[in-house]
Amino acid sequence: MTDLFKHGLILAMGFSIGLLSVPETALAQASSENAVWTTQNMKADLDSMLNQVGMRAGGQFLKLDYWADSNVKKVFTRNQALRNRMPKELPNDFESIVLEIEQYIDKETRVTTEDQNEVSHNELSRRIVKASFCFGTDPKMAAAKIRLESVFAKKAKSPTGAIGLSQLTGIAIQEVTDQLGGRGTAEAPQKHIDYFRSAIRCYLGKNLKFPWTVGINRINKKMTEKEISLAKKWIQKDIDRDLIYGHALLKLYLAVTKKASAGMLDNYADAFIRYNGDNAKVGKTTRKHVYSKTVMGFFQNIFYSPDEDNQLFVPSTRQEIEEFKAWDDVIEI
Repeated sequence: MTDLFKHGLILAMGFSIGLLSVPETALAQASSENAVWTTQNMKADLDSMLNQVGMRAGGQFLKLDYWADSNVKKVFTRNQALRNRMPKELPNDFESIVLEIEQYIDKETRVTTEDQNEVSHNELSRRIVKASFCFGTDPKMAAAKIRLESVFAKKAKSPTGAIGLSQLTGIAIQEVTDQLGGRGTAEAPQKHIDYFRSAIRCYLGKNLKFPWTVGINRINKKMTEKEISLAKKWIQKDIDRDLIYGHALLKLYLAVTKKASAGMLDNYADAFIRYNGDNAKVGKTTRKHVYSKTVMGFFQNIFYSPDEDNQLFVPSTRQEIEEFKAWDDVIEI
């Protein structure tokens, strides 16, 4: 089995969550004339680049901010100075974004989700917004991804072992751990390590000391299956850990795909293709493209104004949407 095939196979499990409960409105939105899609050539594949040591490709774009929603951009831009002195509680200026995502979570989740997560939908929304602010991602995009991955269920687990809100795989955990310096600069450039550590300090508090991932880091060693299993349990116990790993991975994919993307929305669509990574065919396209298309449709179901970016595209055929509806993956919660 080649490394490229294993990469796609393992990351594919991220699309095993939430498919049975996709609302009609989201599917309709995903197939509408306003649906967001990517300009990237569907035959082009950056997977070989993503398998480079420590995902070095695209590293120069890590420090950029990827804000796709116009309101998010305005609020986050005028509060950028807070990243170096982030208060424990989000300032009132963030409330409009928190409310939009909270309402979306309320609409999409089960009645028992708050109890199972042990945090309210409002608190989960606040944490998503704060993590996105600290990592330079769009919280509505992050929420759309979590919607498809786990339907906002902290305890979600796929048949293939992906866990949590972000449906983290063993490869994903190894990659983020590398980006935090888990195997030193041989596996990730120092500028990557410094960036991700500063983002985590912004989210958790400036007095945080590393190694934050106590019990996970294995300096100069690849994680064993047992260590990955323990890491999954460690991450799934705490929503903050889950959000940090999920946001770090998304930011990495955004940086890697930035140069090849035509605009901000296109960049997100390309990043979600990498986040899923499954090359299996669905109709005339691949599962990873269906995944990306559907996440972008969910993003549009959270209030969205395309003032800052007009990269809007129609997805492919109705057959693809019908096959997506019929997908019968099973999850445990």
